[in-house]
Amino acid sequence: MAEHLCLKGVVRERKHPFKCNLCDKAYVTKTDLEHHYSAHPEYHNVKCDQCPRGFYNDRELNLHKKHMHKPKDAYVECKICNKLFKNQRNLKHHQQLHMDREYCCEHCGKTFKTLHLLQSHVQFIHSNPNDLLIACTICGKKIKGKTSLKHHMKIHNNDRPFKCSFPSCDKTFSTRGDLNKHVQSHTKDYKYKCKFCDYGTISRKTILQHEQRDHNHNRLAEVNDS
Repeated sequence: MAEHLCLKGVVRERKHPFKCNLCDKAYVTKTDLEHHYSAHPEYHNVKCDQCPRGFYNDRELNLHKKHMHKPKDAYVECKICNKLFKNQRNLKHHQQLHMDREYCCEHCGKTFKTLHLLQSHVQFIHSNPNDLLIACTICGKKIKGKTSLKHHMKIHNNDRPFKCSFPSCDKTFSTRGDLNKHVQSHTKDYKYKCKFCDYGTISRKTILQHEQRDHNHNRLAEVNDS
């Protein structure tokens, strides 16, 4: 048995000959190993000039810039909600959400493109709230769904594993989503932007309220009329 295990180890070593010097990871190709090196700060030989990230070589840096720092004019924008997409195919798929809505909610009249979206809407909006909410055993707050409750519990456990990587900022967050929203306050590259002025925000609800309050424009009514 020992000999058999040893042989298995030899086979694995042959299939993954490129080993990391800092951990026990091994890879099939040298390129895969170099990509892995960027996970270790010790191998951050080149720095990104647009964020604090570091990388093993120029190839990894260029891949990072291509995916994370794509110029705004390279994106295509949805004319209804101003959301940006990497290509026309993704935009076309997204725009289906704004048109051809066939399934109507019998409770409020709202329409949806698919039956699944309608069923989800009815479940979370019109079902008995007491059947959906779960009470937190520490503070008593009622949370919608087990996943949301799990995120909520991190507040009580002081579990904040997601740290902002911007210099001079030591804020930490319990979820990656909260961190991503916070990062927008540094980059000013807000997800939701006003159609009439330079105002931006991390919240769709806030941008709708801003446009209606400051510009007398109801974007939701515009979508429903189209």
